[in-house]
Amino acid sequence: MARPAVSSAIKRTVRQRCRFGCVICGLPVVHYDHIDDYAVVQEHTAENITLLCPTHHQDKTSKRLPRETVRKANANPYNGRRDFTTKHQIFFDGDHIRFNIGTNIFDSYLEDGKKFSAIIAGGDHFASFIKEDDALLLNLEIRDAVLNPILSIRNGEVLVSTGVQDITMEGPHLTMTPKFSIKPVKIHFLENGVNISSGFFYAHQRIVDVSPSHVLLIPFNIIMSESYSQSNETGVVF
Repeated sequence: MARPAVSSAIKRTVRQRCRFGCVICGLPVVHYDHIDDYAVVQEHTAENITLLCPTHHQDKTSKRLPRETVRKANANPYNGRRDFTTKHQIFFDGDHIRFNIGTNIFDSYLEDGKKFSAIIAGGDHFASFIKEDDALLLNLEIRDAVLNPILSIRNGEVLVSTGVQDITMEGPHLTMTPKFSIKPVKIHFLENGVNISSGFFYAHQRIVDVSPSHVLLIPFNIIMSESYSQSNETGVVF
């Protein structure tokens, strides 16, 4: 008989309890681990499931990480004592970079030492790449309505606030639900760029409202849909 999948509701409960990261080290890229093996307990319960990064999950499986150590960490998660998760590096490759934002495309051919910003809102670079030593480094700052950072990607390193409602990083997909927000943030990391299909992105006296079909630039109520821009430095400034 096939082992049943862990329900979405149980996974969400576990993520929230563990504050969206490995209970040992705080990394936001995680596996769901049964503290007491499923083969023994024969059920999925939130109380017996925790979050481990791939390294610590393998350590537990290989008996280099004691079960009781995991149990203790589950009761006192690493991120439960911190405002942000541990940093995690995201990698990109290529000279031709692309931002897909809603149905809008922002392209650039980036030389070493150069920077490209897809949208600059109120002086804030909403989403940008820089190229240093032949490495593509993403910068993306997501804030709440009072401009507190809730997700920061700085030079390719991801930091997630442990105070959000929910966040998942599964494969190249990041989905985050900020507290008090009516719209989730949805990001898909590409080999040479980023696809952003949903989210409210707050800047100083500006909001970039991204939907799958368009982008609304607030307070000017400018709608961008199915546009294409190719530039060396900047896509849109408002």
